[in-house]
Amino acid sequence: MTQQFGAQDEWRYEDGLRASGVTRFAQGQAGQEEDDSLASEVPVVMEYNGIAHAVLMATPCDLEDFARGFTMSANIAPANAIYGIDLQRQTLANGVAAWQAQIELASADFSQLKQQRRSMSGNTGCGVCGLESLRGLDLDLPQVTARGVSRTALQAAAAALPAAQVLNQRCGAMHAAAWFDAKGNLQLIREDVGRHNALDKLIGAMAQKHSVRDENGFCLMSSRASYELIQKAARAGISILATVSAPTALAAQLAQQAGLCLLGFVRGAGLVCYAGQERVGA
Repeated sequence: MTQQFGAQDEWRYEDGLRASGVTRFAQGQAGQEEDDSLASEVPVVMEYNGIAHAVLMATPCDLEDFARGFTMSANIAPANAIYGIDLQRQTLANGVAAWQAQIELASADFSQLKQQRRSMSGNTGCGVCGLESLRGLDLDLPQVTARGVSRTALQAAAAALPAAQVLNQRCGAMHAAAWFDAKGNLQLIREDVGRHNALDKLIGAMAQKHSVRDENGFCLMSSRASYELIQKAARAGISILATVSAPTALAAQLAQQAGLCLLGFVRGAGLVCYAGQERVGA
């Protein structure tokens, strides 16, 4: 008999997945017990120079990229002010695993963080959890460098994305953020149960790979586009963001203000442009 999860079961991670016993039902057939994989979702504490700043729920893979990308996209510090990242795994009282990302910042950036520090708790679907007032809602974005993109490249990327989502193929619960070059060739991809986290991981990975970061290209995500994705993309200098679903109205508004080209419903031969349509070519 396949073993189901229990209160005392040990966490077994494999690239962000957890093994599980399930009973699968097909039409007209009795349930069949088999092994399956579930997406892991655990608390990750972002700690700066010894002080805890944020707790986010994320998939525990590519956590160094996640810590670096979150630090950059949350406007805490640029990549060159991150002196080190140390990851520590912990086990909570109920047996749930957790991770602590100990991030060492330059003294000037840490001093600025302490001045604006607030209690903050995040999860995979909310970008403003922990705000105490509207004054804490930062919607000011930098202007991005305008670059063009062809529909041919976007269609090639959309066709390549599903096969590149290797974790999602096994569990069906992961979002992906991927970087493609100007011709639609895949350069980098990161996955997570949260779309915000997936983009942070991609931003963190790109910060370490100069050959990818410095070339023309675009980001394609397997999700809708919320305002926070626009915020993160603009702060990372990503000028073209494409998603397989629709954006929100605020996301489209902020994309226009930041000069970011925003595309949605990038599937098959079609797409919809919500901002920067003059930069979309054949």
